[in-house]
Amino acid sequence: MILSVTITVSTLTALGVGGLAVALALQDTLSKSFTDQFLMQHELRKRILRRFAAEGVRIPVQVRGVELRAAGGAATG
Repeated sequence: MILSVTITVSTLTALGVGGLAVALALQDTLSKSFTDQFLMQHELRKRILRRFAAEGVRIPVQVRGVELRAAGGAATG
């Protein structure tokens, strides 16, 4: 999803819209695009991971195990 907003002076004149109304309309549109960006980022990441899997690309992930011991030496948890 790509959001493209183009407003020209001739368009505003033809519509007879005042500056305040345009500002309010743009504010509503841009606020929706702000929340939509998270959905787009999520979809993009899913597609990248699918493509990596299809191409056999592995992303190394470091794993570390932590074991906590009490003062007496017995493992806790």
